Amino acid sequence: QASRPKVDAALSLGLPVILIDRPPLPEGAPCLTNLDAMLDWVARL
Repeated sequence: QASRPKVDAALSLGLPVILIDRPPLPEGAPCLTNLDAMLDWVARL
């Protein structure tokens, strides 16, 4: 839903909008759902 304001802004300017699904994450890729998890992950690099 983070894209909604950008879509609304583009539409209000009369710009065409195309939404494309994100590809699935590669096998073994980390999926971090919050800032603390990301900071912990980066600290371990």
